[in-house]
Amino acid sequence: GFKELWDTQPQSELIKQLVDEYAANIANHTHCFSGVESLLIALDQKKIKWGIMTNKPGFLTDPLVAAIPALKNASVVISGDTLAEAKPSPLPLLHCAKLMGVQPKRCLYIGDAQRDIQAGKAAGMRTATALWGYIPSIDEANSWNADFNWQSPIDGFNHI
Repeated sequence: GFKELWDTQPQSELIKQLVDEYAANIANHTHCFSGVESLLIALDQKKIKWGIMTNKPGFLTDPLVAAIPALKNASVVISGDTLAEAKPSPLPLLHCAKLMGVQPKRCLYIGDAQRDIQAGKAAGMRTATALWGYIPSIDEANSWNADFNWQSPIDGFNHI
């Protein structure tokens, strides 16, 4: 089993195997969280630009984004290795804003990790915690002090 492999093989080889398997199955069983697609459609209808900034490396980000039709209208897609720094550095978010031609103070960055909120605040953006995401706990996520804590993407409709 996996435990035996973990105990007997160098971790770097196991990580490579995991990444290879992930890359080969990047979009299998992958879909947007409930409500995200509707929110993106509403943003598009209102001609509000939106983008994706992830710490996932580009060789994984690009095929995943391409495989999910709801993401086709992203104004910009920035991966963790696009620049020399990744989140929690604000540089990738500032790069996104620049590419979209939007001042950072007019941006809202939504994330489900503390580094997302840290990066957004450091970039001078408003921030929202996606409480429906992969958060450790509601209490911990609330402690990140985002401008908004959204229970679901539907909460985003109140701000567009």
